[in-house]
Amino acid sequence: MPGANETVYEAPDGWKLSAVVTVKLPLPRFTRSPIFFLGLAALHIYLGAGHVLSLVGSAVTWTDVWKGVGAAGGAYYFLALALDRNDSAK
Repeated sequence: MPGANETVYEAPDGWKLSAVVTVKLPLPRFTRSPIFFLGLAALHIYLGAGHVLSLVGSAVTWTDVWKGVGAAGGAYYFLALALDRNDSAK
């Protein structure tokens, strides 16, 4: 009987192969704190602000579009992680 994180593959000839699909990175404990995620969100806002402002003030270039939108998306993602009240990641 497979566990919660285990996947069982059954071949046509009857052989079974099980694999655990849980991956955990060996990161320090402070990387899961809301303050750390707020810092990463602020960093993304800081790095993307120049690209977004150059889109508004001058010619539109593809580099400014993808870097500005990507930084805004990263800031949104890390802000959502910082505001998450779920304690399962701690």
